[in-house]
Amino acid sequence: MKNRFGILLLVFTLGVMSLANAQDTVDVLKYDINLDLGNQEYNRIKGYTDIYLISAQPGLSQLKFDLIVDNVDSVLVNGSKVDTFDYDRRYLTLSTLSVNSITDTFCVTVYYSSGQKVEGYGFGGMHIASDLIYNLGVAIESDPHPYGRAWFPCRDNFYDKALFNFHITVRQGWTAQCNGLLQSVDTNTTDGSLTFHWQESKPIPTYLAAVAAGSLNTINYTLQGFNTSYPVTLLYTHQDSARVRDAFAILEDVLPKYEQCFGDYEWGKLGYVATPRGSMEHTGNIALYNYLMDSKDEQAQSVIIHELSHSWFGNQVTCASNHDMWFNEGGATFCEEVGFEAALGKEYAINYYKKKLEDVILNLPNSDGGYLSLYGLPTNKTYCRTVYDKGAMVYHSLRGYLGEELFYNSIKQLLSKNKFNAMTTTAIRDSLSVYSGVDLTAFFDFHIFGPGFLNYTMDSMAVNGTSVTVYLRLRLLAATEPLAHSKVPITFFSSSMDTTSRIVEFQGVSGSQSFSLPFEPAFAIVDYTDDISDAVLTEQLSITDSRMNNMNNVYMAIKATTYKEPAWIHIDHHFVAPDSSASMHPAIKRMSKNRYWKVTGSLPRDNKITAKFLYAVHSSNSSYAYLDKGVLDRSNSVDSLILLYRPNASADWVPISVKREGNKQGYMVCDDLKQGEYTLAVGYKELVDIGEAADDTYKLTVYPNPSKGLVNINISDLKDDVDVLVTDLSGRQIGVKHISANTTSLEWTLKPGVYLFYIVKDGSRHYVEKVVVD
Repeated sequence: MKNRFGILLLVFTLGVMSLANAQDTVDVLKYDINLDLGNQEYNRIKGYTDIYLISAQPGLSQLKFDLIVDNVDSVLVNGSKVDTFDYDRRYLTLSTLSVNSITDTFCVTVYYSSGQKVEGYGFGGMHIASDLIYNLGVAIESDPHPYGRAWFPCRDNFYDKALFNFHITVRQGWTAQCNGLLQSVDTNTTDGSLTFHWQESKPIPTYLAAVAAGSLNTINYTLQGFNTSYPVTLLYTHQDSARVRDAFAILEDVLPKYEQCFGDYEWGKLGYVATPRGSMEHTGNIALYNYLMDSKDEQAQSVIIHELSHSWFGNQVTCASNHDMWFNEGGATFCEEVGFEAALGKEYAINYYKKKLEDVILNLPNSDGGYLSLYGLPTNKTYCRTVYDKGAMVYHSLRGYLGEELFYNSIKQLLSKNKFNAMTTTAIRDSLSVYSGVDLTAFFDFHIFGPGFLNYTMDSMAVNGTSVTVYLRLRLLAATEPLAHSKVPITFFSSSMDTTSRIVEFQGVSGSQSFSLPFEPAFAIVDYTDDISDAVLTEQLSITDSRMNNMNNVYMAIKATTYKEPAWIHIDHHFVAPDSSASMHPAIKRMSKNRYWKVTGSLPRDNKITAKFLYAVHSSNSSYAYLDKGVLDRSNSVDSLILLYRPNASADWVPISVKREGNKQGYMVCDDLKQGEYTLAVGYKELVDIGEAADDTYKLTVYPNPSKGLVNINISDLKDDVDVLVTDLSGRQIGVKHISANTTSLEWTLKPGVYLFYIVKDGSRHYVEKVVVD
């Protein structure tokens, strides 16, 4: 489901219960829904549902169903009318049952009628309009979330699965689409109404049952899967048929890929129905936002394939409760990346993944109230972005942790061996551990049961010919305990850019490992192919000319100002605080709390490379609202922003000479990029060569520069008495000279060194110039 925006008695082993059925005393085998949708009574539904159940224990005397319709007219048990029942427009309670055997099956029939029933959020429920009647099976804000109760009596939970028959009567000229396969269409000769009989022969929970009826346009065609073909039905409103058909062309690549990765498609047909409110993964009858039906933009295509992927993640195997929703929605969101790779290629898919990772790291703390664990979220956060997008990141990391082949084989076994069941998170963990042969306890403890992200970096590499030892460190973003067992891919590069990769495994927060390589490595990169969803964004660039290259994934732009030969640069942008220096430079007041850059690659000495490092003052309406939160808040002036550099993890940070472009958002521009690490800081800019215009509040000229000792100072347009202050680069005061408003010049003799000149007025410093005396 995306809103933006077969063991029947398995239920008794799961240890979870429907709110409407505090004791799981029965199991529903089948629902037979018989409804008139607006033909007899305008804008209303009317009819009955037969519920076929099996007793789970002897002596059953009371039964509750979830139901929120307007009226319950009558109730029958095994064809006999029940004289007394209680209905409070939330639960239908029967208290005079007599079911004596654990093998007893019986049928409860409920006659009812209703108007529109939609949750307060406006998504889940039975939507009734003059031209379209449809349901969306999940309520975002209701508890429980399954919302079959808006149009038929049921046991509304994620785990009690049943078969469905639908007999839907609609007015002449309308069509009705439900789950499963169409069995028949009967015409009433009296009024021309039509009754559509659909049958879902695979067990599904109540929230996946669906109907959509109206005067809709239809496209029917056949789609080839990995092994077989399936009928497709697209129901839409006003769009051009060719554009609609073209929007779904992506399925021609995606469906075979999904079947190859996850197993056969189980739902007989593929159906999409345009709705005005939202998108929802009903089996074989997907509801899709109307405006997405004819669109090929990335958002529309992602929703189309997201909802299809629920055919495996959620529909074939379902989360046992709302606490396990990451399995459904995280799995379907991860499948967007898988689908885009099948349709548009690996590069497109990895860039799509990187954009989502960036959004998760930067924006989830604001949208969801912090970095949250995936498991056990409260009901009001079941469908928060953490579940969808961080859930996708965890699937991506699990694929990297196991390796692609083992990952897909294990997921395929999970879906096949637990087909039409519901599973808890611990059952998913233990099953995947068995299928993969890898104990995933530590992985789940960190990624599912805990908040935050990992961040890996290579502190150093010792090279002795083709023998190499790498030293890795693990840092944490918004997590308190490290992953107990890390498996990190490292790619080694020769001087001629040959590559080979290895896996480094270690316990705790640091580790080292030695390898014998086919060549002597010139440098190495951690997770070069982006297999791990850690708190880092990456991008690489081949420089073959002097053009400016935007590297938006890592908040940089790079060009060769002096180009002699090709260069290759890899940037890691880390979303953790940089290490502090053992000896802090006097220019540094406060370093970034949440990010730094690492530059690696092949940079010829004869090239001179300019790099622009993006900064952004923290503001809710900024394009990069949370990028520099904590170092550049609105109370800070960008005038105090400096750029720090260190060549390796053992060196101290030092300010470097840069220029600044922009005000609240802009770039710190370094004219001589080197390999190493860079970060932003707030500091004393007068102690650093910041190439920006001097404060022109006062007209003052210092010359010559450089000087041999005697410095001349010319002053013009001076209206007040001021002081001229001179400091060295450490900020130590060298001297102060007071000048009156009518002074036009003065001289100052200084020893060799580098000095900063200021005008001081009413306690405020106005930077004028840096002067070199040699």
